[in-house]
Amino acid sequence: MNKSFKYQYGHEKYLVNLNDEKSRKFVTRIRICAHKFPVEQGRYVNIPREKRLCNICNWKIVVDEYHRLFVCKKNTVNERRENLIRNY
Repeated sequence: MNKSFKYQYGHEKYLVNLNDEKSRKFVTRIRICAHKFPVEQGRYVNIPREKRLCNICNWKIVVDEYHRLFVCKKNTVNERRENLIRNY
């Protein structure tokens, strides 16, 4: 995973393409790790990373942002994924 730091304060260009507030909030939460995916929530209850598995698709894989956004077959995620991709 490529990690980078934001060095300038300001409105991100990709947010302009998100027309509804719900999508903007969803993407922002992903960017700042303020979501409820097991990879993040497990940190606060000391669950080892390798045990933060997907309880939706049962692939025995750690549920990180990539899995939930691009791999997992959960219906609500699929709908959001389709909407985000359509906007780009």
